[in-house]
Amino acid sequence: MQSSRITSGITVSQAELLFERASVYPQSQEAVRRQLTRILDLLIEHGADYTAWANRGHYPEPYPGPSNKSMYIDDFVPADGTDIDGNKELRAFMQEYFKNRKLHV
Repeated sequence: MQSSRITSGITVSQAELLFERASVYPQSQEAVRRQLTRILDLLIEHGADYTAWANRGHYPEPYPGPSNKSMYIDDFVPADGTDIDGNKELRAFMQEYFKNRKLHV
């Protein structure tokens, strides 16, 4: 289901923008979490292939880069001492979401 993977990607990307800017949008954080949970639940209930989304490259072809799984679901592994997790908030949300729903990728 190509369209469900695209929708999943757009949904997560939009949420990522708000999660990254928690200090700019502090009043929106809980609402974003509730809405993202609701949207992901609906997508999965209607057959979205979350495994395909997780395994797809984060960026468009021809240079897809790391997978969505490595960006948002796997634990962050710094490359060196100066490497920071720019996806920390969204990664924590997605890890909790997948754990609570017993979703495995």
